[in-house]
Amino acid sequence: MEISAKASDRPRGTEETGAVWEAAPYPVLVVDAGGAVRRANHAAGALFPGVRPGARLIDVVPDWLSAAHHRGTLPRQKGNGAPVPPPVAAGPLDERLYEA
Repeated sequence: MEISAKASDRPRGTEETGAVWEAAPYPVLVVDAGGAVRRANHAAGALFPGVRPGARLIDVVPDWLSAAHHRGTLPRQKGNGAPVPPPVAAGPLDERLYEA
């Protein structure tokens, strides 16, 4: 995969999260219930070059990941009212398979 710009050149909205957040080796996105990216670390920017605070998730990540976010924001409960965690999402990106 080719990266069009250095991750350090792109704003990510992570001023409050500090060095640990930025140094995480895995892509981390914070997305609100409406599907807007609120924060993204450098690893996320390297994998998804269009990710920026304020971007619509559906516009900057593969469809399978955006759909998983939408499913994860819907309330889910068992018959007894206990919450059910969202299912693991997986899908391709370039020639690799990723899980979220």
